Amino acid sequence: RKIPITDDDIDAVMYSRPGQVVGVIKKIYTFLTQREVKDTPKRESNLPAPPFMKPTAAQAIRETLGRGAGQISDVSQQKASVQQTLDSHNEMLADTRSIDANRTTAASKILTGETRTIVKEPERPQVVVKKVQVKSIDRNIAQLRAKQAAGNQPTTVIQGSPKQRAENAKPVEPLFDAAVKSALGPENSDVIGDRDDAAFAFMEKVDSAQPVESALAIRVLHDAFGAQAAAAAESAVVNPREFHKAFHILSIPLRLRSGQIFDVACDVLGSFGSACAALDASITRSLFLDLSLGVIVRVAGNIGAAEQLRLVRACGEFVGPKATNRLELLKC
Repeated sequence: RKIPITDDDIDAVMYSRPGQVVGVIKKIYTFLTQREVKDTPKRESNLPAPPFMKPTAAQAIRETLGRGAGQISDVSQQKASVQQTLDSHNEMLADTRSIDANRTTAASKILTGETRTIVKEPERPQVVVKKVQVKSIDRNIAQLRAKQAAGNQPTTVIQGSPKQRAENAKPVEPLFDAAVKSALGPENSDVIGDRDDAAFAFMEKVDSAQPVESALAIRVLHDAFGAQAAAAAESAVVNPREFHKAFHILSIPLRLRSGQIFDVACDVLGSFGSACAALDASITRSLFLDLSLGVIVRVAGNIGAAEQLRLVRACGEFVGPKATNRLELLKC
C-alpha cells in the first residue's frame, strides 16, 4: 500500500498509453530494491526502416487529415494537402526501390529456382483390380452378444424404448391392493380396516404386535402376492420405482426373522425375482443389487443359519443361476 503509484499511473497502464508501463515497473523496482533504474540511451540506427515498417498511403493520408487538414473548410485546399501527402509517399517508395533495387529480383530467383525439362514418362499398363464381394451383416456386436446371452439363459424381449416402457408401466400398488382385498374377502376386511393401501396395511398387520392368524397370512401371501408376482414383474423390470415398491412390500414379512410366514414370504419373494429375471435377467440383477441388497443384508444379520439359507435361495432368483452371481451374493 505504500508503493508510490498514483491513479494516473493506473489509468495509463489500463489504457495502454505509450511508455507508461515501463515507468510503473521502475517505480515498483525502486520501492522494493531501493535502487534507481538507469535509463539506457537509445542508439539511433542509420539504416533505413524495413519496408513492412513504412506507412501505407492510407495511413499517410489519415495522419494528414488528423493533423488538421480534415478541418479545412475549403475543399480545394483539403484536396491539395492530401495530394501533396500522396506525392511525398510515392517519392519515398521510389527512393526505397532505388536503394534496395536487388530485393525483388533476388527474391524472385530464390522463389523460382532453377528450371528443368520435364520428360514425358512412358505410359504404364493399367492394373484392373477385381471387386471383392463382401457379405453384409445387419447385426452389430451388441446384437450378437445379446443372441449369445440368450442362448445361455432365455429372456423375453420387451418391445419399445426404455422411456416408453417406463411410462406405460402399471403401478404395482393397486395391483397388490386389489389382490389382497379379494383374498381377504368381506369376512376378513376388518384386518385392513378402511385403508385404501390394502397391501401395505396387511403386511404391516402381519408384522405388528397383534398379527393376523398364521393360516390367514399364509393364504393371502400365496393367493394375493404370489399370484400377482408375474404381473408385478412386468412393471418392475421397466421402471425402477415400481421395482423398489414391489420389493419393499414383499420384504415386510422378513422382519419376523423365522416361522412359517417367513418361509412363505421368502418363496413369494423368489417367485417375484424369477418372474423379473425371465423378462430381463441383466436389468433384474442390476436393480436388485442397487436397490434391494441393503434390505437383505440387514435382515440376514439378524436371523439364523437355516433362515439365511432360505433367504439366499430366494435372492438367487434375482441375480441369476450362474455360480459367480450366487457367490457374489454370498460375499455381500
